[in-house]
Amino acid sequence: MQVEREAFLDHFDLEAYASKYADRNKLQRLLFIADTIPSVQTEALSMLERDVKSGTDMALYQQVLNRKAQLQATESADCSKKRGRDEAEDKEENVVMEDAYRHSKTHSDIGFRGLTAQDQAHIDNVKRNVSHTHARLEQELNSYKSSMIKESIRMGHNDLGEFYYHLGDLPSALKSFAQARDYCTTDKHSTEMCLNVIKVCFSIIQLNLNISKKFELFQVALHLRNYTHVTNYVIKLNQLLNPQSDNVLKSKVAAVFGLIALHEGKYKNAAEKFISCHIDIGASYNEVLHSEDIALYGGICALATLTRDELRDKVINNSSFKAFLELVPWLREMIADFYSGKYAACLASLEKRQGELLLDMYLCRHVDSMTKKIRNRAIIQFFYPYTSVDLNQMAKALNYDPTLLEKQVCQLISSGSISARIDGYEKVLHAYNPGPSPKTYEEAFRVGTNYAEETRNLLLRMSLLNNRIFVKANE
Repeated sequence: MQVEREAFLDHFDLEAYASKYADRNKLQRLLFIADTIPSVQTEALSMLERDVKSGTDMALYQQVLNRKAQLQATESADCSKKRGRDEAEDKEENVVMEDAYRHSKTHSDIGFRGLTAQDQAHIDNVKRNVSHTHARLEQELNSYKSSMIKESIRMGHNDLGEFYYHLGDLPSALKSFAQARDYCTTDKHSTEMCLNVIKVCFSIIQLNLNISKKFELFQVALHLRNYTHVTNYVIKLNQLLNPQSDNVLKSKVAAVFGLIALHEGKYKNAAEKFISCHIDIGASYNEVLHSEDIALYGGICALATLTRDELRDKVINNSSFKAFLELVPWLREMIADFYSGKYAACLASLEKRQGELLLDMYLCRHVDSMTKKIRNRAIIQFFYPYTSVDLNQMAKALNYDPTLLEKQVCQLISSGSISARIDGYEKVLHAYNPGPSPKTYEEAFRVGTNYAEETRNLLLRMSLLNNRIFVKANE
């Protein structure tokens, strides 16, 4: 997968990608990319340093500085090895590299021994301000509780939740936002509370994804627990919707349901939820996902699961979702190619863009599964109108390796997805339509017997009526 990711970077604009997101969503996505793509790690960490420095999360700021120092040390070590290999060839160049190495090592060691005086002064200053702000917010909340004014208490919990959220203390943020629930007096207040809790839960989910991509047992439990929180609160939020609710709120709810379905591997449900979103959502929910993400998740899930008719009615002819697809032109073309039977172009585009899919922290672990589903559907759709087809010609039409195609077709036949047989010598795929089974004959005999019995009963009734014969019940 590393190859696909690196190949994609030829036209990947990290600055433009990061600018779509806000708050911790942006920071966690940059961290994910820094861990995933070594060649852009320096750029991603530099962007993180710039963004985090202007905030209050100094723990993350120190982490980023240490990561940068470690990266510089690694690069310096590589330079040292190269310098040793080239020593015999060019002594003068060796001296220059040695000086550069000493300078780089001295600079990078700062990250391991301690921060620069300037960095430490900035951190101390921010921490002092954070401490004062925290004390003020706690004092205000206690004052509101003394006055017993629900609206003020609710706002106090929300202010404290936002403070913790930007500080990076996500469990405390979740607790503060959830405590506001008891002081919500209108549907609008409850809606705001649910959205705040969902926002923090997704930040915790992203943090778990970045902590370990191997998902140890404890981290899996945390991950699932936070998705459970999201599910509970989005259900509450969905119950608050009414016909007068605006398209943005409805789209936020649908998008969250879509992310939950995607996480659970229910790709068709995810597709239907993302497809139901309205373009009005725009960038209004970029603390969780951007409208381009809705297009990407919805389009890929639709290709992997929807039938050809559903693809036409729910995606291609869907004026609302078409507006999303305009944001991702390559995906729009890929869907159009699949529907038009241009499977080679569709699969080639899918292969080319696989690196982009792997860079998305929600989509990456589903890429292999969905790519396989899309390829299988292309094979099934291509073979559907034929009684027999040459496998080599089929491979050419699908932009597939013939050997891999034959293996894939064997799997589809074994799973019952294709009713066919392979002529291994001639390399021809023949449609297989077995004759009716004994159960079919039994069912036909049963239906015929019932029909004959019902006909005899009707004739008997008509005969009785014609002869004016009536049977009265005993009184």
